[in-house]
Amino acid sequence: MATKNKKDSDDAIKKCYKQLYQLKKDEIKQKSLEYYHANKDRINKKIICECNGTYSVKNKDKHIKTRIHQNYLNKLKKNKSIDSSDSDTSNSDTSDSDTSEDDAPKKSSSSKKITNSKLRGRDLLAKLQDNKA
Repeated sequence: MATKNKKDSDDAIKKCYKQLYQLKKDEIKQKSLEYYHANKDRINKKIICECNGTYSVKNKDKHIKTRIHQNYLNKLKKNKSIDSSDSDTSNSDTSDSDTSEDDAPKKSSSSKKITNSKLRGRDLLAKLQDNKA
C-alpha cells in the first residue's frame, strides 16, 4: 500500500513540474540559451583522451562508455599486470647473474621465452636486439 501512495505522490509532483514548466517555458528557454552562449567555448571544447579519442565536455560520460575507450582501459590493466609480473622475474634474473658475473659467461638470452602476449612492442624489440648481441 505504501508503494501506491508513493507512486501517486510521484505522479502529482511530476504533474506540478509540468505545469510549472508550461507557465515559465519561455523564461527557462531564455536562461538556458544565455548560459549556453556564455559558456559555449567550455561546453564545446574538444578534449583528446588517452585512448586517442576526442570528445567534448558535454559528451565525456558517453565517450567513457564507448568500445574504443573500454578496450584502451582493458589494455592498460593487462599491461600493468604484465609489468608487475615482468618486474618480479627480472629481479630474480639480476640476482642470479650478479653472483657469478665475472667467473662464468652470461647465460644466453635466447634461452628465455619471449611471448608477444606478455611484452609490449618496444619491450619485445629490445629483447630481440639483446638476443642478437
